[in-house]
Amino acid sequence: MKDKNIFLSLVEFLITGIGIGIPIALTCITLMGGYNDTILGIIIWAVASALMGLVSGLIFHFGKFNLPVSTVLHCVCCLAIAVGASTLCGYGNNFFSILIGILPVFVIVYAVLYSISIITMKIQAKKVNEELNKN
Repeated sequence: MKDKNIFLSLVEFLITGIGIGIPIALTCITLMGGYNDTILGIIIWAVASALMGLVSGLIFHFGKFNLPVSTVLHCVCCLAIAVGASTLCGYGNNFFSILIGILPVFVIVYAVLYSISIITMKIQAKKVNEELNKN
């Protein structure tokens, strides 16, 4: 652990605490009678976030797709999860109104993330090529 950056270690501890603490806190709040629409919404979005994390791992870690296919597949899966969670929470009039409302946000976010990924890969490829050319 000594060779690990202290800031990164602290961030890791914070994320671990959130990941363990939120499900326990929500369970305790529910069991102690604090269950209400807000808690229901938090539970729905916590489950949706977990599913999005699972989808991310399955597609980007275990998947054998190229970046464009992986990105589109990830976007479609996360969009379906977000629309489903929004529907369960009662946002919008129906499934399609939610889909139409949230779709532009997903398109913009994924366009930005995809662009950043491409730029980062090009910078890394340039560095690798420069190192290879030195030898």
